[in-house]
Amino acid sequence: MSKDRIDITPDTKVAELLKNYPELEGTILQFSPAFAALKNPVLRRTVAKVTSLQQAAKVGNINVVDMVNTLRKEIGIPELGENFCPEGEETSVPFSQEVPETLVTFTLDVRPIIEAGDHWNY
Repeated sequence: MSKDRIDITPDTKVAELLKNYPELEGTILQFSPAFAALKNPVLRRTVAKVTSLQQAAKVGNINVVDMVNTLRKEIGIPELGENFCPEGEETSVPFSQEVPETLVTFTLDVRPIIEAGDHWNY
């Protein structure tokens, strides 16, 4: 990948991706009918600038890792690792692995604070 090209990750903004890799527009449009909005110049200049691939994948109801890997493959860069997990997605620990014990040292019930309206002072 050349220095002036960006890496493609779930955090990559759609507009930034298309600016650096305009040849990927057709690929993106094939993922979901929801992405047809990218043809609208106003939406492309506004929404696409603040929408990440991860957010777009949610709108299109597709797996973000599959989407990113397809785009990366199209331009000839290695796919994300199989253990990659986008931020905000839950991961599970395989049952065979031991989970370290965590001791609870303090418990705070915040319900009375919130009910009293005092949570704004914290």
